[in-house]
Amino acid sequence: MAVLFFAVLHSNIEQFIPVHHIDVSYAALLAQVYKLEVEVIYYGAKLSPDGITLYNKLPFFIDSSSQT
Repeated sequence: MAVLFFAVLHSNIEQFIPVHHIDVSYAALLAQVYKLEVEVIYYGAKLSPDGITLYNKLPFFIDSSSQT
């Protein structure tokens, strides 16, 4: 099993959907790995002087049409 993990360092993000019109290559590559059944995980993270703390798993949608 393969996993692609991202720490999202912006506190106002509640879900992740690739923005195809901003970064076409990134969105296409992410779709490729998703189709290969790589688990894609996004976690919200908080920054402090003591380090980075992961605090919640964010919903991930490969495109806006798959969003529920």
